[in-house]
Amino acid sequence: MRAIAVFCLAAAPLWAQPPAIRTGGVVNAASRMPSMLPGGAIGRGALFDIVGVRLGTGDQATSVTVSAAGARVRVPLLAVSPQRIAARMPAGAPLGDLSLTVTVDGAASPPYPLQVTRGNFGIFSRNREGWGPGRVDNVAPDRSRSANSLANSARPGQALVLAGTGLGDARPEVWVGSRRAFVETVRRGTAGAAADEISFRLPPGTPEGCFVPLQVLEAGFASNTVTLSIHEGGGACEPPAVLPVAAWSGRTAGVVALSRTVRSPGARVSDEGLAVFAAHDAQDPALSPVLLIPPLGACAAYTGAITSGPQPPSSAGDALMASAHTSGRDAGPRITVSRGSLRTPISRLEGAAGVYKRLLGEQGNGRPGRGGPLFLNPGGLVIAGTGGADVGPFALSIPAPEPFSWENRDTIGAVDRRAGVTLRWKPPSEPGVVLLALTGVEPSGAAWGACYCAAAGDAGSFTIPPAMLANLPASQASALSMPSLGLSWLPFANQRPLTARGLDNGLAISLYVETVEVQVR
Repeated sequence: MRAIAVFCLAAAPLWAQPPAIRTGGVVNAASRMPSMLPGGAIGRGALFDIVGVRLGTGDQATSVTVSAAGARVRVPLLAVSPQRIAARMPAGAPLGDLSLTVTVDGAASPPYPLQVTRGNFGIFSRNREGWGPGRVDNVAPDRSRSANSLANSARPGQALVLAGTGLGDARPEVWVGSRRAFVETVRRGTAGAAADEISFRLPPGTPEGCFVPLQVLEAGFASNTVTLSIHEGGGACEPPAVLPVAAWSGRTAGVVALSRTVRSPGARVSDEGLAVFAAHDAQDPALSPVLLIPPLGACAAYTGAITSGPQPPSSAGDALMASAHTSGRDAGPRITVSRGSLRTPISRLEGAAGVYKRLLGEQGNGRPGRGGPLFLNPGGLVIAGTGGADVGPFALSIPAPEPFSWENRDTIGAVDRRAGVTLRWKPPSEPGVVLLALTGVEPSGAAWGACYCAAAGDAGSFTIPPAMLANLPASQASALSMPSLGLSWLPFANQRPLTARGLDNGLAISLYVETVEVQVR
């Protein structure tokens, strides 16, 4: 008996551990934007989630309060589990900086710093991650509604209804692509898990595509970005002109990407080869934000918590493997890339089924680096694979990455989020698409923000608008890494179909990339 008593006394501290909220773990239920980012405040009346550990199993044992300057308000709870609490911020919650505390069976979590505002809207996405196709319905002339999807596009001029949470008192603005839509009605969900709804109509000239960005601006805040499917005749959308991966049907896919990247400062140049062969669950067609290519002239912005997953993939190949519902496919022990009489293998990564990766060459200060001399010089390339258990043999020809001139690269030392940023390049002689990306990590390393845009190569310039930069983390001297601004040049001729046994879809690309470190203010 004494031994049992001693064991119980020793174990008691373990049982009594208090609840804890994950860093970046208090988020608008729709946008999922971490609280340390500019748009991470929770609006009064908004649905929000608390993510952590030991949060309880029911509202009878768990309570949540917000407090500031001596005022304390209890938060109504909608659902409780050990790792997640769903709640609604009270309409009478204190405004400004406050603390949120979770108490379970009398044990309180460390106070979590949070900002509460009158409103800060988030849009629900179909995947509940705050990105990808939005929870938006097309509205027919008889007022019936149907879910907007890749197979059920909205028509320009059509009415739609979006669902979100966190509306304030101000009139919201709805932006679709680069156009402001006409807001018709606003309905606020005030009880239980009811969402807010905004009815709007697409304006004339709305860009068409499978992944047209949708964002709401209100009271100085920019919402998360989700996407709409828009097509002149309704029905199925038109996939992006480049990298149509996220619009593919079928379960199996392969992507081979050859890239030359010039990094500044230092003008380091690297040639890289990456191939990914994967099968994904049909429930998860939109694998990563980086694959949701917007229409030409449009941008999308995304954010996330690094503690709940990695930063967004930097390439289409990486993005194919970004989903938990994806498994690799065996395409053989290696893939080869040939240029004339030169041939180099891209071997399969150990422990990463379906992934093939290699540094093909690099140069710094005019001298070859550890990867040997540069390989992807101008001219024709041949990509080939002998095949494996899941993917058959293949061979195709593709041009090497085509250099282009980013004219104001070295003059962009800083990006002002309130003013946007203009990038200029020399229009290439052949048709293609310039993909723009600005990514940054919050100084504590807990959250990231990214902006992706697409422009026609012959446009020669593009301005990223302030709303798409609003939720990027600002740079600080203590940051783990500097934000990166990059342009990728992908001529249409440098995108070739890849066909092989075992693949429903396949694509090979070669692209030229330039990146520069910048400050974000």
